[in-house]
Amino acid sequence: MGFVADKPEEQKPASRFVPDSPAQEKPVAGSESEPSIGDRALRTAGLAGRSLIQGAAAIPTLMADALYAPIKVINDARYPGTTGMRSPSSALSGALTQAGLPEPANATERIGTSIGSALTGAGTTQLALGAMRPVGQAGEAIRQTMMTQPARQGVGAVTGATAATGAGEMGAGPLVQGAAGMAGGMAPFGGQILSGRPSPEAMQRREVLARGQDAGLSAVPSQVDPSITNRLLGGYSGKAATEQAISLKNQTPTNRLARQAIGLPEDAPLSVGTLEQVRNQAAAPYREIAAISPSAANYLERLRQARFDANENFQHFARSGDPAARRAAEGHRAQAEAIEQLFERYATSVNRPGLVDELRASRQRIAQTYEIERSLNATTGDVDSRILGQSLDRGAPMTGPLRTIAQFQQAAPRSMIPEMNSQTPPGVSPFDVAVPAISANPYGAAGMMLGRPLVRSLITSDTYQALMAQPNLNPLNRPDAAGLGLLSGGYSQNK
Repeated sequence: MGFVADKPEEQKPASRFVPDSPAQEKPVAGSESEPSIGDRALRTAGLAGRSLIQGAAAIPTLMADALYAPIKVINDARYPGTTGMRSPSSALSGALTQAGLPEPANATERIGTSIGSALTGAGTTQLALGAMRPVGQAGEAIRQTMMTQPARQGVGAVTGATAATGAGEMGAGPLVQGAAGMAGGMAPFGGQILSGRPSPEAMQRREVLARGQDAGLSAVPSQVDPSITNRLLGGYSGKAATEQAISLKNQTPTNRLARQAIGLPEDAPLSVGTLEQVRNQAAAPYREIAAISPSAANYLERLRQARFDANENFQHFARSGDPAARRAAEGHRAQAEAIEQLFERYATSVNRPGLVDELRASRQRIAQTYEIERSLNATTGDVDSRILGQSLDRGAPMTGPLRTIAQFQQAAPRSMIPEMNSQTPPGVSPFDVAVPAISANPYGAAGMMLGRPLVRSLITSDTYQALMAQPNLNPLNRPDAAGLGLLSGGYSQNK
């Protein structure tokens, strides 16, 4: 990295811009030592040049300083008694002085130069991010997050630089100066960091997702809450592979909830035959009324046909999107509802109020079997949650576990994609396999190959889902606001 050994202070070359003594730092007006207007202008330009260069190099130098710290410890341990190594930021400052640029000589100049460097660092970072076109999703996530609020980052750079330099002027050490700079940089983001009050939409979505997660469903965290942490982990694990892993995991609780909705045991198969048996059992109150009169029996047959026609047309609409099929389905459904109301009125007229409640419960259970049948893959026995979501949109009387599935699918659609379940399991992707071929470090290659599936396992775990797969519809969530605040403070740490 090219670190330079510290030189004795007396070897530092004299600069015409730096006063040689306190008397020269504060010249008496009218004395011979007072600098001319040209000298003052030249010194101001030199200080501005120093702040621009240090600001443009702020983030790279800050990263280099982070690497320098452990290297210095190792160097001092191996070669005790040596003059040591200079940090990258110190080496840069020394190089600028060697080049003839002035050093700040008083508090005003030091604070002004620090603010200029911080603003330049913030601006340079924004320009660089705007020109970047990251290849990976993780890199793009970082770029978009860091460009979210450039004006506030600029303010944070100023407050961070002022706080850090002010602490230094009061005699604080480097650690305290760094902490003051970080705290000052986070000040403009304080409201977002401390408030975090979600919008009503976020509250509603959180409630839906929490109900689904309690039932065993999982969401793709980066799509529920696109924080930088979720996007980085999601990008590393692979977007498509993560969606596939979560969709595959969600199929089991989806099928289980569908069975619960119609009272089937957990080991019962989901098939058209099984659903027909459930409908036959649920229709007992209708058969009881039909046995009273031939007219009621006729209406029961018409009810069965209307339900069958409505289901057939809804299935056709789900496959083809034909609006005529949907209109026909809704017409048959309206006819079935009218007949069901006739049965309820008839039960009331014969003084059987308890039978009315039984009819309504039966009506709901039968309707749920048709919703499941429309969403059922007859080959695999899996329920397609997307069709349940469509049914909820069109106003289907969906309650209980089926409503939980449908609402969760609408809140996290990329988490429930049944066709992904038939694809190759998302254990190791082609990228994972290719890593050893392009890596010079076999241990690093093995870590990369095993790391991505492990991250996917972390993302789909119940613990991570409970902590990170929660919506936050604020313009900038708290973790990202804290990160941008720390970054803004970091612009001031280039000394």
